[in-house]
Amino acid sequence: GWALGACLGVALGQQYPAMEASTDTTTATKQQQRVLALIGDGSFQFSAQALSTLIRNNANVTIVLLNNGVYTIERQIHD
Repeated sequence: GWALGACLGVALGQQYPAMEASTDTTTATKQQQRVLALIGDGSFQFSAQALSTLIRNNANVTIVLLNNGVYTIERQIHD
């Protein structure tokens, strides 16, 4: 379940760049790039808090959710 959390860090890092002591303004004028998250359905169930933070901060993230069967440990426990 690290994919969405990692995307959160990248997206917010782009959105709020560190302030530099120099007077270089090129960082402020750069266009924010879209972050792509490729997540399986089992992993996605652990990322509700990160998804909430992405929404509240209007992060530029596209989430591709793969239905690849279920979180493996749940299948082993319930079968």
